[in-house]
Amino acid sequence: MKNQLLIPLIAVGLIGLIGTSSMISLVVIKQNNIKEMDTQFSDLSSEYETLLAEFVNITECYDGLIDDYQNLTENYEVTIAIYNILLENNSDLQEELDDLQATYDNLVLNYNDLLEDYDLLLTSFNNLQEDYNSLQDEYDDLEFDYNQLDEMYQNLNEAYVNLQEDYSLLQTNYNTLQNDFDALTLQYNDLLDSYNDVSNALDMFLDFIINELPMAQKMAFYYQFVRNAEPEWWSYDEMLIFAEKLILHSISEYNPFTSVDAILNVYNFFENSSMEDNYNTIINVFGDFYPYWDSSASLQTIQNWITENLDYIYDSVTTWNRNYDNDFFQSPLETIMYRGGDCDDYAITSCAMFEMQGWETAMGGIFDPEHGLYGSFGHAFLFVNVGEDAYTSTIHWHIGGGPAGYPWIPVDTLWCETIGDTPAWLQWYYDFGDATWIADHIHIEIVDGIF
Repeated sequence: MKNQLLIPLIAVGLIGLIGTSSMISLVVIKQNNIKEMDTQFSDLSSEYETLLAEFVNITECYDGLIDDYQNLTENYEVTIAIYNILLENNSDLQEELDDLQATYDNLVLNYNDLLEDYDLLLTSFNNLQEDYNSLQDEYDDLEFDYNQLDEMYQNLNEAYVNLQEDYSLLQTNYNTLQNDFDALTLQYNDLLDSYNDVSNALDMFLDFIINELPMAQKMAFYYQFVRNAEPEWWSYDEMLIFAEKLILHSISEYNPFTSVDAILNVYNFFENSSMEDNYNTIINVFGDFYPYWDSSASLQTIQNWITENLDYIYDSVTTWNRNYDNDFFQSPLETIMYRGGDCDDYAITSCAMFEMQGWETAMGGIFDPEHGLYGSFGHAFLFVNVGEDAYTSTIHWHIGGGPAGYPWIPVDTLWCETIGDTPAWLQWYYDFGDATWIADHIHIEIVDGIF
């Protein structure tokens, strides 16, 4: 059985060393050896059968001789008795007796020789039987090894066929990928040429903006870059957060547009920084137009200036690069430069101006598809924290928890000229609305830099 365990291991090693083709050659050689051994075994079996037949014949002859010997012994004794009787009367019988004795002695010798030959033949038969059994064991081991090798060969052949199929598939995929790669290479080269063209055009465009345009228009382009960098918003909350970013940036409280600044800084876009350039532009360019930007003014003073100096401009008006797919949220600088905007622009600018005077503000938005007065109604406004005891005649709000009382009031710079007045669209809810309208329709974002 050691050979049974050793031969598969040797076969696996040979397969790993010499590969599939060598494995096939080894199996062929093994098959030839088996055929030669089968031939030798057949010859030996035939010789064994012949000897066995002779042994059977000799055994039969031996049994016959034993019978003859016994009969002869019995006859001899009878004959001796008769001889002794007859000897007295016939001397010739003595001679016959002597001949018979000689014949008997020869027969005994032949019997002994035959017995020795029988023993030798029996020994040869036993040896032949042992050789036959040993050869049978070797044949069984060889057959077992052959079956294992044949099974391994079948597995290897199956693996080879699968590998050949995989190779063909990979070759097909490789050719496809190569074609795709060649096509992509052409597209890449085309895109690279287009990129170079766009990059050159952008360099020329930025060079024009940086070196040729006045500071106000330059900063308007900056805010256009900011809008383009923002993802599309789908809710009022996201729009109010972007409005909060514009407010904080315009009053130099926080810069949420550093990623845009980093790109433009490569082109030396800013004289100082985006927030400082914005503030300097408002002061140096529009300071005379809006004298309250850097001074202390009341809420009503700022409200009066807004209602008297700004006009309502729809987002659909494309003057001054206002073409935009969604709501066009202007920075306060742009609203002052364009002398107007829509409701969200009014609210953003008002929040920025109130914040500059130290007031706490919040952006507000409403969308009601079934408003009792205006049907489908969407609007932007703001809240100001005036304290619990100020403007007591208007509606007060409680925003974001906090102590008892309602210190916030709504301010709508488009609908009301006087701080503390309640706009008609809001008053309708208190007159005719239900208790769920605030949660359902009003969205609020406190201007505190927490996005």
